Amino acid sequence: MNIRVKYILEEHGIDVFKGKLNDNIQHEVHIWEPDSLEKAFRLARKIESKIMATRKPTTHNYKDGSVVSLSPP
Repeated sequence: MNIRVKYILEEHGIDVFKGKLNDNIQHEVHIWEPDSLEKAFRLARKIESKIMATRKPTTHNYKDGSVVSLSPP
């Protein structure tokens, strides 16, 4: 039997959304306490962008399976 929920409380929707996020993003979204699902989504995207911008670039050498961090000379 396939039952679809047409309406859920906004707060529950936010909790479900946060529960599916990576731990580091989930933690930051929780701290900001968004009051709507749309705000939670936009906040998670901003946090993800920040993480990607501050991440050290790496390359993967597929021949030997190693990962090398790129750092300035």
